[in-house]
Amino acid sequence: MSSRVFKQFRQIVAVALGCVAGFVGTADIQVVSLQGESIGEGLTFESYSAPSLNKYGEIAFAANMEEFNTGDSSRFESVLFFNGSGLHLLAATDQVAPKPGTDGEFEFFDAPQISELGIAFYRAKPRGSQWAVNERGIWMSWLVNDPEGAYPQTDILARIWDRANIDFLGNESEEGGRYDLLSNPIVVEPRTFAFVGDLYEGAYEGVSGIWYQDARGSETWNIPEPSLLALTSLPLPGSSLVLDKIEAYAPIDTTGGFALARIEQGNGVSSGNDLGLWRVGFETNATILLRSGDIDTTTGEPIASIGNPSANAAGQGTVWVEILDENASESVYLISNNTAQSVFSSNAPIAIGEESLEIDSIFNPVINEQGDIAFLTTLVSADSSPDYALFLRKTNGTLELLAKTGDQATGAFEGTVYETINSPRLNDSGSIAFLATLGGDGAAISDTTDSGIWAHDEQGILTLVSREGDTIEARSDEFRTLSAFEIGGFNDDNEMALKLMFTNGDSAIALASVEPAAPPVIAVQPVSFDTYLGEQAVLEVVATGQGPFLYQWHLNGEDIAGAIGSTLTISEADPANAGDYSVTVISPAGEVVSSFASLGVLSLPAIPVLVEEPLGDIALLGESATLTSRAVADSIVSYQWYKDGQLIDGATGATLWISQAAVADEGSYHVLATTLSGSVQSATAEILVTDKRLINISTRAHVGTGANVLIAGFAISGSENKTVLIRAVGPGLEQFGLDGFLANPHLSLNGASGVIAENSGWTSQPNQAEIAQAAQTVGAFSLPTDSEDAMMLVELEPGAYTAIVSGENNSTGIALVEV
Repeated sequence: MSSRVFKQFRQIVAVALGCVAGFVGTADIQVVSLQGESIGEGLTFESYSAPSLNKYGEIAFAANMEEFNTGDSSRFESVLFFNGSGLHLLAATDQVAPKPGTDGEFEFFDAPQISELGIAFYRAKPRGSQWAVNERGIWMSWLVNDPEGAYPQTDILARIWDRANIDFLGNESEEGGRYDLLSNPIVVEPRTFAFVGDLYEGAYEGVSGIWYQDARGSETWNIPEPSLLALTSLPLPGSSLVLDKIEAYAPIDTTGGFALARIEQGNGVSSGNDLGLWRVGFETNATILLRSGDIDTTTGEPIASIGNPSANAAGQGTVWVEILDENASESVYLISNNTAQSVFSSNAPIAIGEESLEIDSIFNPVINEQGDIAFLTTLVSADSSPDYALFLRKTNGTLELLAKTGDQATGAFEGTVYETINSPRLNDSGSIAFLATLGGDGAAISDTTDSGIWAHDEQGILTLVSREGDTIEARSDEFRTLSAFEIGGFNDDNEMALKLMFTNGDSAIALASVEPAAPPVIAVQPVSFDTYLGEQAVLEVVATGQGPFLYQWHLNGEDIAGAIGSTLTISEADPANAGDYSVTVISPAGEVVSSFASLGVLSLPAIPVLVEEPLGDIALLGESATLTSRAVADSIVSYQWYKDGQLIDGATGATLWISQAAVADEGSYHVLATTLSGSVQSATAEILVTDKRLINISTRAHVGTGANVLIAGFAISGSENKTVLIRAVGPGLEQFGLDGFLANPHLSLNGASGVIAENSGWTSQPNQAEIAQAAQTVGAFSLPTDSEDAMMLVELEPGAYTAIVSGENNSTGIALVEV
């Protein structure tokens, strides 16, 4: 790629002017658990939590089961684990809850978090007759591999009511100091977790702290004793300041992490609203890194507030900070070597290429193991609806704008743009995954009213992973159409744990592997043709693969200035336009050059030549009907229209217009175009007049792959079944002189229960004669009995349906879907 063309490409990507005409799926989605399936002793899945993912592609999640009635949207009835050997039930309602007591059974669970060793940490509530049983606690479960088969092991790690360690020496209080509330476990590798807890009773009423628990310290029937890292009732080691309330904690490793806490009144603190960010650790003095009132390193103004920290194992961290200046500026801080420095601020516009962005708000940033920082912002907007921008700050200080409201959405049709963007998932290799909704004026049906998942592939190219409306094979020959999704985790192998929702109301847990972005492929080549002097000439190319695309057209091997779209339009052809045309299609994943298409520019003929044939029309009784034709010649062309071979008085224009169609207007029409040198007759076109609702509705569009297949939605009303003819016409369009048609269409009819019928060529249909008769009855144009067009004649119950047209073997092209 030349440096000039590459610079053009980068500029077009930056301002989102590139487009994609088709989409190739960039994720291999494996459904690991599907609503309605069963596990264990007849337990049937009903709903799911968001899944947790580790670096090995193992997943932990919680689920509700149809057999129980104890769960809700946040309290679940089972904990499950997925690895290479399949799906495993770790714990469930009514199963024994190991330790303490002898008769405890699990009642419900919170969503688990998974460690790199495949240990699922979670909160759970047991129940039983003993007073010691009925208290919520933190548990862990894992899969034990045994030569005779894998089995789950469960252990308790902390429990409400137990006495907590209330000093840094591991001592318990004699009076009070019992756990009253435990946070969800915070995984600390390899076998350790942290949690924030509130205490009650005696002098420790309302006290909170941070504790660590090593999973190896818990033995059968023993209550573990978590180690204290920080407590609000006593000063941190090496500090005279006493914490008032712990807001958040981010572990670095098993030795400590970053704690965000409010500082108790006294020691120069006027109220408990004074915030501090600390580096805390076992057997080390605490270090305060940021505190409200400190001077911001960018603006020179005081810090008003501090957000939740994110940390990596190297001891680096990042936080959001609000500044007490006239603009209420916000900053992203990088913590390194126990110092904090602003690396991004909203106090001034941010220059990204040729763009200048005014930042309004910054959401809590996240940091990965190599020190990259990802964060979402809102932009200063002229209206009340927020605009979003997603940034990645690399370790070397480079700032990348990954996506922005109004940008062309990667993998979508031209004109489809990001509308809202969610906070990102950042893996340790520096790749990003995020959700976004779409808007704009994209060319495809419903192309701007859904949402999708985007992520970097292994080459660092941003790709569209999946979109609302995609149909996936959830099980062998069992298809589901996506209606929503949630990202539970994103690891270094560019795998995602997903919670999926489908249009039929089902849900699932899935593991998605982001595949490399597909380089551009020419699906429809530009076509050679001749035109006439002064006529408009249009050359078009259709590319598939992962966009956005940049197009550069060439004439006889030379670049055509400004010709950077998928379509090249010559308004008035002249001899200088004659020659061989080609186009280079460029994307972040590669480039491809089309074949040559020759354009000839002919002198205007003496005898007229038709350049536009009339097409048929269907009109409602009393509404208008129109037929249009056009001829070219070197002199004035006159027109005369005929119906059923009879001349129509006064119909002497290029367009025949019937203002109020009557039954008598049905028939076959043609036009005669004449000059002094001779005449030419057009093809015959039919006008159908009906006094009913349309009985043949159709849409013609380019059929891509993935989310960009052709979809027709329709509904059967009333209370009785109806017989419906559905056609996906590709090769049959050739008779109308259409190039670039879909050679092998595949037609899939979907209802509430999934796929109802499929067809990839009506020659295989046993009721071919009935299909042909039905087509004639409703006025559909005839098709050869040996064509590869797909169609079906089916009886359907009242309800909503979708007819999906795709190409066999991911082929693409123009097709007509008719219902």
